[in-house]
Amino acid sequence: MLLLIILTATMINSSGNQPNESLMFVCVCNKVTDGQIREACENGASSMECLKKQLKVATCCGRCQDCAKRVLRESQAELYRNPIPLAATA
Repeated sequence: MLLLIILTATMINSSGNQPNESLMFVCVCNKVTDGQIREACENGASSMECLKKQLKVATCCGRCQDCAKRVLRESQAELYRNPIPLAATA
């Protein structure tokens, strides 16, 4: 059974002090959240090997690997639907 821990984070958004995000621990062993996986994907991580190198996800017990793959696939699909614009060059 995969153990998932959901943490309601009180993250500060740019307009004030309202909580704006809920985080889920994907890898409990290495304290990796779905948000960290999504950010790594936005920064170019494209495989589990990349996530293992960058975040150490699924390098201990391995129970999180399926969930981490799912978050990675979802992030890649989201980036495909809504690509991040490249910075304008002068």
